[in-house]
Amino acid sequence: LVMVGLVTCITSGSKVPLLLESMSELSALILRPICILYFLALVFFVLSGMVHIYLEERAGNGARKSVGIFYPLIAGTFASSTALTAKVMSQVIKLKGNILLIILCVLGVVFFAVSNMTVNNRGLSNHSPLFIVPVFSTTFLATNIIGGGVFFNEFSTFTPKQWLGYGLGILLIISGVIAGALLKGENMTKTMRKLGRRRTSKSRHRTSTRNSKHR
Repeated sequence: LVMVGLVTCITSGSKVPLLLESMSELSALILRPICILYFLALVFFVLSGMVHIYLEERAGNGARKSVGIFYPLIAGTFASSTALTAKVMSQVIKLKGNILLIILCVLGVVFFAVSNMTVNNRGLSNHSPLFIVPVFSTTFLATNIIGGGVFFNEFSTFTPKQWLGYGLGILLIISGVIAGALLKGENMTKTMRKLGRRRTSKSRHRTSTRNSKHR
């Protein structure tokens, strides 16, 4: 389902290439109100999520899934921001932009990449990978697709058919990740039950052996 969703999103994407001839065009594209609002929404979400994690863990509620879910959500946002910043940097280099802008983009890529790994590793150390990985994958894919569409104005050329394909693709990705998580969780539960039965049978065998020796 995930692969089908990815292919659907890619084939439904904008077929119009990003043709920029100057840095002023790139600046005008990125500084549109919708881009600024989207960026501020991501910043607010990440900061509020980090505050929520800090307060809940300080109160001793860090093991709750309502707290743990913010780790992959934030990490996925950082991961998509890494890809988006790298794409902006490639455009700046292509247009022979100011060296300071290129350095800022490089610093942004490094910051987002390190933040992604740090938050994700912390989440994996405190919660099950079967819970963290699917949410992270879904968040990364969704925010990466939406971010590219917003910042590079890819949605402006969409036809109703492309909107339908994009929405269906994202739905398939989310469904595939959730289904995979449920199947993995079910398999893990079965495995744990088998191990528990084996341990129980071994302990019973040891007990019966001891009793026969005492007799």
